[in-house]
Amino acid sequence: MAHIHLPDGVLPIQWVLFWWLLALALLVVALVATRRRTIAIQRLAIAGMLAAVSFAVFQINIPFAGGVHMTLTPLIGILVGPGIGSLVIFIVNLLSAAVGRRMGARRG
Repeated sequence: MAHIHLPDGVLPIQWVLFWWLLALALLVVALVATRRRTIAIQRLAIAGMLAAVSFAVFQINIPFAGGVHMTLTPLIGILVGPGIGSLVIFIVNLLSAAVGRRMGARRG
């Protein structure tokens, strides 16, 4: 899962609704896929730890080409699988948006 930083009002409302509906549909698919089978407690613990580490690493801004930050998405997908991994990355992105972290934001 990737994201881009756009200012408010750049995209027309039709595109915003389309992409939100697509994201919600993919989220429902991931939830249904993970609910159909039992999940080991160890895998859930790993997913929780990876979510915490990914969130912490996500907040570090690397001053390269205007600012970048790592998401650890491939590592999470490899360690917990695509279903749970997509949910973990969704939660990390949601929490990062709630914090209001902007790439390249200057404090001072």
